[in-house]
Order: sequence, then structure tokens, then C-alpha cells
Amino acid sequence: METLTGNTIPLDVGTLTGYNIPLDMETLTGNNIHLDMETLTGNNIPLDMETLTGNAMPLDVETLTGNTIPLDTGTLTCNNIRLDTGTLTGNTMPLDVGTLTGNTIPLDTGTLTCNNIPLDTGTLTGNTIPLDVGTLTGNTIPLDTGTLTGNTMPLDVETPTGNTTPLDIETLTGNTIPLDTGTLTGNTMPLDVGTLTGNTMPLDVGTLTGNTIPLDIETLTGNAIPLDMETLTGNTIPLDVGTLTGNTMPLDMETPTGNTIPLDMETPTGNTIHLDVGTLTGYTIHLDVETPTGNTIHLDVGTLTGNTIPLDVETLTGNTIPLDVGTLTGNTIPLDVETPTGNTMPLDVETLTGNTIPLDVETPTGNTIHLDVGTLTGNTIPLDVG
Repeated sequence: METLTGNTIPLDVGTLTGYNIPLDMETLTGNNIHLDMETLTGNNIPLDMETLTGNAMPLDVETLTGNTIPLDTGTLTCNNIRLDTGTLTGNTMPLDVGTLTGNTIPLDTGTLTCNNIPLDTGTLTGNTIPLDVGTLTGNTIPLDTGTLTGNTMPLDVETPTGNTTPLDIETLTGNTIPLDTGTLTGNTMPLDVGTLTGNTMPLDVGTLTGNTIPLDIETLTGNAIPLDMETLTGNTIPLDVGTLTGNTMPLDMETPTGNTIPLDMETPTGNTIHLDVGTLTGYTIHLDVETPTGNTIHLDVGTLTGNTIPLDVETLTGNTIPLDVGTLTGNTIPLDVETPTGNTMPLDVETLTGNTIPLDVETPTGNTIHLDVGTLTGNTIPLDVG
């Protein structure tokens, strides 16, 4: 049909298997289209239209298996599109729209396994898109959009394993994207954007093991990106940006082991980069920048053993770089810069044993370099300047 307005179209059955139920129209406005059943298996239920406005379209089932449920529309505005199911297995549910504005699109399920749930849109503004599941295994959930503004997109699961959750957009502004989970294992979660401004992106997990979590952007401004967990093991968490300005990036955990956490950028300005851990063992934590200005880069740990923590920059101006630990043993902590000016670099430890801490600069001017330790044994601390 062409126009469907103010109708109630409930589909209430016990079992729906192998049906083709297309909803193909130009304008869908103010309707209630409820799909309520126990078992939905091997069906094709496409929703294909140009304009979708103010509708309620809940999909409420106990078991959803091997179905195709695409939502393909030009404009999606102020709708409630809820997918509430007990078990979701091997389905394709793409949401492909030109403009997505002020909608609620929750995916609420007990078990989500081997599904393809892409969200592909040009503009995503002021929507709530929660993914709330008990077990998330082997799914592909990409969010691919041109502009993402003022949305809430929480990923709240108990056990996510072996999923691909890429967030690939041009502009990300003022959004909340929390990843809150008990155990995060063997997942790929890349965040690839052109401009990232004023967002909150916390990664809050109990155990993080063998994951790849790259943050690759051009401009990162005024964001909060905390990494808060109990156990961090064998992960790769690179932060690769062109410009880093006024952000908070704390890494707060109890036991991090064998991870790679590089911070590689061109211009970081006025940021707080806090590494606060109980025990830090066998790490490479590389801070490689061209011009860092007015930043606080705090390394606060209880025990620091066998780590490499290089700070390699061209110009270091007006920064605070404290190294505050209880026990510092067998580490390499080089500070290699051409021009450090007006910085504070205190090294405050209780026991310093068998470490190499070279300070190699061409022109140091107006800096404070404080070495405060209780016991200093078998260390190499050269100060080499022009």
C-alpha cells in the first residue's frame, strides 16, 4: 500500500515458520505493529518504506532462529522498535536508514548467538540503542554511520565472547557509549572515527583477556575514556590519534599482565593520562608524541617490575610527569626529548633496584626533576644534555 496511518496490526501466533511477510509502503505513521509469538523460525519479514514516523513495532518472541528481519527506510523518526526475545540465533536483522532521529531501538535478549545485526545509517541523532543480553557469542554488530550525535548506545552483557563490534563513523559528538560487561574475551572492538568530541566511552569490565580494542581517530577533544577493570591480560589497546586535546584517559586496574598500551599522537594538549595499577609487570607503555603541552601523565603503581616505559618527544612544555611507585625493579624508563621546558618530572619511589632511567635532552630549561627514594641500589640514572 502507499500510506498506513493509525492502525493496529498485531500478529499473535504460537509458531511462525517459513513465511514471507513483507510490509512495503511509502509512508507509515502512528501505527502499532506487534509481532508476538513463541517460536519464529526461517521467516522473511522485511519492513521496506520511505518514511517511518511515530510507530510502535515490537518483536516479542521466546525463540528467534534463522530469520531475515530487515528494516529498510529513508527516514526513521520517533519510533519505538523493540526486539525482545529469549534466544536469538543465526538471524539477519539489518537496520538500514538514511536518517535516524529520536528513536528507541532496544535489543533485549537472554542469548544472542551468530547473528548479523548491522546498523547502517547516514545521520544518527538523539536515539537510544541499547544492546542488553545475557550471553553474546560470535555475532557481528557493526555501527556504520556518517554523523553520530547525542545518542545513548550501551552494550550491557554478562559474557561477550568472540564478537565483532566495530564503530565506524565520520563524526562522533556528545554520545554515551558504555561497554559494561562481566567477562570480555577474544573480541574485536575498533573505534574508527574522523572527529571524536565530548563523548563518554567507559570500558568497565571484570576480566579483559585477549581482546583487540584500537582507538583510531583524527581529532580527540574533551572526551572521557576510562578503562576500569580487575584483570587485564594479553590485550592490545592502542590509542592512535592526530590531535589529542583536553581528554581524560585513566587506566585503572588491579592486575594488568603482558599487554601493549601505546599512546601515539602528533599533538596532545591539556590531557590527563593516568595509569593507576596495583602490580605492573612486563609491559611496554610507550608515549611517542611530537609536541605534548600542559598535560598530566601520571604513573601510580604499587609494584613496577621489568617494564619498558619510554617517553619519546621532540618538545616537552609545561607538563607534569610523575612516576609514583612502591617498588621499582629492573625497568627501563627513558626520557628522550630535544627541548623540555618548564616541566615537573618527579620520580618518587620507596625501593629503586637495578633500573635504567636515562634523561637525554639537548636543551632543558626551567624544569623540576625530582628523584625521591628510600633505597637506591644498582641503578643507572644518567642526565645527558647539550
